[in-house]
Amino acid sequence: MKPARLAAWLALAACLALSGCKKGELQTFVYACADSVEARVTNLDVGAQTVRLQVGSRRWTLAIDTTASGAKYTDGDVTFWSKGKEATIEQGGRPLCRDCRLVRTLKADAALAGGPPPADVPATIVGVEWEWVSLTTPVEQLAIDDPDHYTLTLLPEGRVTARLDCNRGTGKYTLDELTKKIDIGMLATTRAMCAPASRADRFAKLIEDASVAWLAEDGSFMLELPADSGTLRFRARPGPR
Repeated sequence: MKPARLAAWLALAACLALSGCKKGELQTFVYACADSVEARVTNLDVGAQTVRLQVGSRRWTLAIDTTASGAKYTDGDVTFWSKGKEATIEQGGRPLCRDCRLVRTLKADAALAGGPPPADVPATIVGVEWEWVSLTTPVEQLAIDDPDHYTLTLLPEGRVTARLDCNRGTGKYTLDELTKKIDIGMLATTRAMCAPASRADRFAKLIEDASVAWLAEDGSFMLELPADSGTLRFRARPGPR
């Protein structure tokens, strides 16, 4: 068999080994792993020769390993290997995610799947100033008219800062990037009198109540409230104004 034909055949075999993979389609495979960890694998080309692996807010681009059975991809450090609906994910030869099982398949956004994220899409939620753009609850869909008045920044050293309309807040947080669990402590805030329509107090309460945080594929930062009671959506703040 000619090398080019062999390479194409191996790529197709790898695609089919990703359970549910359809030739010619860009897809995202969602795996539920132990300890409530979610992993997503998106094929970046129709031949599934490269994939993007996302675990929490961390992302890697992996290339196919044609020497292995099943669908195995690696960058030399991180490895994703699936057989049927089961998958293993390792980093440095040690388990990164355990007991992963495919739970659903999504049609990938071609613009996102076709290459690395655009330069203005953050690769992590930490160290970015985020503007609050919306709140979705079972009974409410709220769009924020002035997102730059309500911002949140998770600093690498475990400190959080926030703009609460006419006030400022600061506090501490912990974040597990694998499980996406976040705990934001009570904020110490300034006490200026904001306008009657201000959402400052509500915004502070919402971010203190948040229990899960993740980076969406479109670059949005999401904060989830306990018991599916609501989700806050943020966008990265543009450059200096």
